[in-house]
Amino acid sequence: EPLELSNGYAYLVDNFNFPYTVYTPNRYLEAARSYESCDNMCAIGSKSVTYDNPSYTIDDETYSSDSTYRYDYVMMSNKNSTSHPGAFFMLPQVQSCKYDIFVVIGFNTDYKLPNKFRAYISYDTEQKRVNNEALKNPNVGALDAKGNSITGTNYFVNKGVRLNEDDSFAFTDTICVAKDFEFPVSYYGLSNAYPVLQIKSNFSSTEKALYSREIWVNAIILKPKE
Repeated sequence: EPLELSNGYAYLVDNFNFPYTVYTPNRYLEAARSYESCDNMCAIGSKSVTYDNPSYTIDDETYSSDSTYRYDYVMMSNKNSTSHPGAFFMLPQVQSCKYDIFVVIGFNTDYKLPNKFRAYISYDTEQKRVNNEALKNPNVGALDAKGNSITGTNYFVNKGVRLNEDDSFAFTDTICVAKDFEFPVSYYGLSNAYPVLQIKSNFSSTEKALYSREIWVNAIILKPKE
C-alpha cells in the first residue's frame, strides 16, 4: 500500500520475506579486537595454541585428524597467586533487541585446568547507564568441577571440548552467558558508545586445585532473537 510522504512514497507491507539477521546480524567479536581494559588484579597478554593432526579416541579406537586448528586468545593472567583477573570487552554496534550472548574460552592446556568465572554486563537505558549487572547461568544442567549444579547461579565453568578420555586434547568451550538479553537502546552507527562485557575469574580458596585463575578468551558471539 503506497503512502505519499513529503519526499516521496513509503509502502506498507504485511510481512518481510527476509531472515531477521538481514536487519540484525550475528555479531562475532574477536577478543583481541574487542578487548578494552582490565582490572588491577589482571595482567593482559596474548596466547596462540595450534593443534596439528591431533589424535582422538572414540569407543577405544584411535583416529588421527588431518586438520590444523589454531586459536588466538587474550590471556588474562593473575598478578599474584591469590588474585582473580578480570577484563572488559566492548560490544559495538549492537541494536535494541534481544540477544543470546556467548563467550568462547580456551581450555588452559598449560595448567590443564578449567576456569570458573563470573560475567557482568554494562549498558545504557534511555535514563541512565547500568553498570556491572551480574549475569546468571542460563544453561540447564551446567555443573562445576565437583559436579554440583551452577544453573541459575552467577558462576560459569569452561571445561573445554575434550576428545580423549585422558584430557590430553581439549579445544575451546563456547558458553552461553545470557539468553534473551535485551538492550534497551541501539548502538548501531556509534563509535564511542557501546555495552561492555566483563569476565572475571572467581572461585573459593577451597577450589584452587580445581581451576586455573588464568583465562584464555577467544571471542564473544551475540546471536539476535527474532
